[in-house]
Amino acid sequence: MLFALMEWGHQHVLHSASPIALVDSASGETVHPGFVTASGSVASPSALQIVKAGTHAET
Repeated sequence: MLFALMEWGHQHVLHSASPIALVDSASGETVHPGFVTASGSVASPSALQIVKAGTHAET
C-alpha cells in the first residue's frame, strides 16, 4: 500500500519518476502495484466494484 501511494504521488503530484524502484530479485524487472483476483488474473482498476464481503459483483 505504501509503495502504491509513493508511486501515485511521484506521478500525479511531483510529475517525476520515483528515485527508487521495487524490482523482482530474480529477473530485475520493475514491479508495479496492482490488483490481482483470487485466481491470479490481473484486474483493471476500472473493472472493480465495492461489494459487501461474501457477495458477488453485479453484472
